[in-house]
Amino acid sequence: MSHRELGDHTNTLALRLETANPIMDRLHGRTSERLILDGTDEFFLRAARHGLLYIPYGDAGQPMEERTGRHLGALLAFSRIFSEMHADRAITLEHVPEHAALLAKGTGVFLKNPGA
Repeated sequence: MSHRELGDHTNTLALRLETANPIMDRLHGRTSERLILDGTDEFFLRAARHGLLYIPYGDAGQPMEERTGRHLGALLAFSRIFSEMHADRAITLEHVPEHAALLAKGTGVFLKNPGA
């Protein structure tokens, strides 16, 4: 709840973004690297088929690239709108991959190799 505490008790403009993520829900099966990366889970799929989820969920799951793309898209939209409304405090973001690029190339190619 830090976004609420900061927003309620300081001058911070708190921003909270969420995407569907099977690893964060109680319905998923065994936690694994695969679940984190591709977001596919048999229990989620069963729940979706019975209309028990609040998100669209199919055989493709909720892969990392989809979740990351949605977050970055929302962040870019927020920074654009904020900058239009507050030109004196404009936010500049550079080299942010677009959603389509994440889906096509994967998330990993956009991460900096700390050893390089």
